[in-house]
Amino acid sequence: MVKNDLSVEIKSIGEFILFHRERKNLSIQDLSSITKIRVKQLNHLEQNNFKALPSKVYIIGFLKTLSRVLEFDLALAIDILDQHHFNEEALQPVPKHKEDISFSISLKSYWPWYKAVVMVVLVFVVTVYSLTRSKQEERVTTKVPPAVKVAPKVKVENLISEKEKHIELVDLELKAIKGDSWLAYKIDQQKIVRYTLKKGQSLVLKGEKIRITLGNPQAVELTKSGQIVAIEKNLVFPEHLSSIYKPPFFVFDDQSGAVITKRMHEENQQRYSNETQI
Repeated sequence: MVKNDLSVEIKSIGEFILFHRERKNLSIQDLSSITKIRVKQLNHLEQNNFKALPSKVYIIGFLKTLSRVLEFDLALAIDILDQHHFNEEALQPVPKHKEDISFSISLKSYWPWYKAVVMVVLVFVVTVYSLTRSKQEERVTTKVPPAVKVAPKVKVENLISEKEKHIELVDLELKAIKGDSWLAYKIDQQKIVRYTLKKGQSLVLKGEKIRITLGNPQAVELTKSGQIVAIEKNLVFPEHLSSIYKPPFFVFDDQSGAVITKRMHEENQQRYSNETQI
């Protein structure tokens, strides 16, 4: 039995807390809102219902919080708690029966085996689950074709400009020095042109591929990029294309002057020779 500072006999920690709460004129709800301890737990403390409360450590924590609000001696409260509720006899464990002791000993001796069995079962279950899951994924999964890389769109103007950067154009100039000369020429994919170059005139031709046939090559001077080059009746530029293009480059109909194929020219010549023989 403990006496507090007002010589009131305190028989339990519940009476101790109740005494100091009423002394502060606080209801149990007021005390709960201040200390943040639930009303139910405060009721258990004041009723000494320690079975409904956590361990002794938590109860001492409650007492520390309450001591700051109710202004009581924390050491005295812990002393009351130890003397009346948590004495050595109360803390001694209840002796077990021999059967319980033997069972716990046997369980401890076989516990490693139990752990091993449990681990094996878990590994087996996980393995079966993973295999089943992978088979299901194989059934559901469909082959996705590889992504096709799409070439970026380029404007035609850009293509032409890029092409011109890498291809050197042929720059020719024909001058009629000694007299007139008819000529036929073709630049790249353009139409064949027939032209008469008068004495004193000049003609400039530019392109990637140029073919020229001259009627009077002795009367004409030819320069390529400002340099005089040897002139012939049939010319091909660039020069390495001469192995591909063989004269005559252009075949014209004798009567109409239109461009015809070599085959048509040969047929006309044959027809003309037949008529003359008749």
